[in-house]
Amino acid sequence: EQNFMDTRKLSKMIFSMSYDGHFVSDKLQTSLFYKYYHQRARLTDPVVENGELTANKIDRSVGDHGVGGALSYKLHRNILLTFSAEYATRLPGVTELLGNTTANVEPTYSLQPEKSANFNLGALFGTYRWKKHSLDADINLFYRDIKDLIQKSLTKQTDEMYGYENIGRVRSMGVDFDLRYNFDHKVFSGFKTSYVDARFNLQYDEHGTEYIFYRDRLRNDPFFTFNWNLEYVVSNWLQKASRITFTYNMDYVHRFFRNWESLGGAGKAVIPSQFVNDFGILYTLPNKSLSIGADVKNIFNEQVFDNWALQKMGRMFLVKLTYSFAK
Repeated sequence: EQNFMDTRKLSKMIFSMSYDGHFVSDKLQTSLFYKYYHQRARLTDPVVENGELTANKIDRSVGDHGVGGALSYKLHRNILLTFSAEYATRLPGVTELLGNTTANVEPTYSLQPEKSANFNLGALFGTYRWKKHSLDADINLFYRDIKDLIQKSLTKQTDEMYGYENIGRVRSMGVDFDLRYNFDHKVFSGFKTSYVDARFNLQYDEHGTEYIFYRDRLRNDPFFTFNWNLEYVVSNWLQKASRITFTYNMDYVHRFFRNWESLGGAGKAVIPSQFVNDFGILYTLPNKSLSIGADVKNIFNEQVFDNWALQKMGRMFLVKLTYSFAK
């Protein structure tokens, strides 16, 4: 076995160059870039074939290009318009390619780089100020045409192991919106929401048979989320120059299917909608070197999952003590 010790080596190189330009009294800014990607994976895995211990050797190299550009135009002192386009390449990560058995991730040596044509159109508004109030917002519309999307595969029911896989073709479009409010540097609030319409966009397989789940939403992937947070800061509380911060956070994730929506009939696995609330208090002493915090996560003990349908723990109580040695 020592002759077939598990050996894994992964090297990655990214070469890039860019050009930035400023025009029209700096109102118009441009950026053009080119990238070259190269990755090499070498490994030896001990495997048993026909009762004999042998070595499975893999030496695989991939290389690809990326190119793109971005424009921004200052329409008004508080309005910035942005546009970007890119032909992008994403190389498989270490865990995606080589796995991590301690985290229940199996290796997937055949993973191909993810390639996509990406377009973004957005606008930034603010900062708008009125007396003690200030407001900022930004919105971004996006479109992605993705080939060989790298995504987690479904978890095995027997041993909870999973790997990564390439999804042949995916078309994704959606919108992100972010709103921020500040009152007298005492009250801070933020709202974020995202809607993604990502659908399997490969109609036929290599044998000419139409996929049953053609045009389905991407499986095991949330498509509508929003988050709202509120923070209230009180200075000189209990002690002069001290500071106490109260925080409240709310997260919502809309229900989504664990597998392709068109597969199966009644009783398909659905990840239910999640509505999670958190509350926290942080007290900072006058010298600013010591702070004590307490948090309650998932106040109402809701059943919650991460973005890939893996269940997370319920209500949690956390206490944190932080001391800084910096003067």
